[in-house]
Amino acid sequence: MSNHKTEKGIETVTLQIGGMNCSCEGSLIEKKMGSLVGVKSYDINAVSKQVRISYDPSYVTIQTLSGQYPRQE
Repeated sequence: MSNHKTEKGIETVTLQIGGMNCSCEGSLIEKKMGSLVGVKSYDINAVSKQVRISYDPSYVTIQTLSGQYPRQE
């Protein structure tokens, strides 16, 4: 996991995704991320099994974000 602050209190974190075997799982993650208040943007990379998320920590925590998808084993 890597984490850094960006402008105006928005933080960006890159997290590992586990169990992502097809594009349909990426669609499920997109649906969950899109429904979270405080998530400004996200980019899912199925090849590297990572998701990069820009979010407002006053609305959502890293723990909430990482609970939206399977973790790397």
